[in-house]
Amino acid sequence: MSFNCEAAPTNWTALRVAFAHALDKDAIQQQALGGFSRPVDSPIPPSMGLWSLDNHPDFVTNYYEPDPGTGNAILDAAGFVDVDSDGWREDPNGNPINFSIVGANVNSTVIETVITFSINAFNSLHIKTYPDLIDFNTLLLNIDNDDFNAVFMAFSLGGTDPLFLENFQSDAIANDWNFYNSTYDDLIDLSLIHISEPTRP
Repeated sequence: MSFNCEAAPTNWTALRVAFAHALDKDAIQQQALGGFSRPVDSPIPPSMGLWSLDNHPDFVTNYYEPDPGTGNAILDAAGFVDVDSDGWREDPNGNPINFSIVGANVNSTVIETVITFSINAFNSLHIKTYPDLIDFNTLLLNIDNDDFNAVFMAFSLGGTDPLFLENFQSDAIANDWNFYNSTYDDLIDLSLIHISEPTRP
C-alpha cells in the first residue's frame, strides 16, 4: 500500500502510522497469497540479507500484529476526533475524511483482498474509506498526476542489493508517493558510495 504524502488526509504521518498498526498483514498473506509470503514493515525484505532490519537481532519494533488500539491512540493524540459524533473521525483541522483506496481492475484476488483488509483497518480506526478499482492505464495516469490518496501496486525488486531504494529519494523521478525525508536521502547517498555491506548504512 502506497500513500500520497502530499495530499490530505494521507499527508498526515499519524494517519499512515496508525494504519500500519491496524492492518492485519498476516491475514492478508494467508488469504491473498496462501501463506507463501511473510509480513515485513520495510521496503527491504529479509531475502536481501543484512540490508533488512528483520535480519538484525536488535531490531524489535515492528507492526506485524494488528493493533488498532495503538492506532486509535495515535490518532487521538494527533487530534483526529469525531467532531460530529457520526462514528467517523475528522482531521485535526476539523475536515471530514473520506478517500478511496485504488487498485487495478484486473480481476485479481490479491488486489481485492489487500484493499478489503486495508478498508477494514481504516474502519477500525474510524476513518472512512472506500474501494476504487479502475483500469490499469487510468491508475498509472492518476498516480502520475498526483490524483490519489492510497493505491495498491506491486513492485518487482530483484537481486539482493537494495539499490532500487534510490528511486524513492526526494528528487527521484519514481518518487510518485511524494515522500520527502532528508535523513533517508542522506543514507541512500552514503550507501551508493560504499561497495561492501558491512560499511554501508
